[in-house]
Amino acid sequence: LEEINFRGCSLDQAKATAIGAKLAASKTSLSTVTFRRNSHLSANDWDVLLGVLDGAALEIIDFSACDLDEEKAAAIGANLPALKDSLRKLDLEGNRDLPAAGWSTMLHGLGGGVLEEINFRACSLDEAKVTAIGPELALLKGCLRKLDLAGNGSISSYGWSAMLHGLGG
Repeated sequence: LEEINFRGCSLDQAKATAIGAKLAASKTSLSTVTFRRNSHLSANDWDVLLGVLDGAALEIIDFSACDLDEEKAAAIGANLPALKDSLRKLDLEGNRDLPAAGWSTMLHGLGGGVLEEINFRACSLDEAKVTAIGPELALLKGCLRKLDLAGNGSISSYGWSAMLHGLGG
């Protein structure tokens, strides 16, 4: 099994536990997992789902429109470092309510990895959020090739500068 799409599956604790066993069994061949539009998962549920992927060769993971909050982001962020040597695309589109600290916590462990693409489309990014994201992006300077920031009209000129500064030329 190379790809699993759980888009809009109303995942919850019981489903996360059941799915976790399948993900663990498929982790050596799994390259893509889509969790898009699963907003009912708790931080613990995210930990269950992602914790079993330690050592997987996962290349694409989609958390778009999952209504991530600071606690959920911390659980996800604690598990992403185990995937950083293979993860090439991270989709975070539409996570509007995640505060600045949550963005920083979630992205912190990806430095030194191979991440080439991040989608922040329509995440309601503002100056505080992009100021927190900027240093994490700087740690990806050598590998990041595509950054989607469409639909984030509340970023000030200072915010744009702070976020993009570490990416250089």
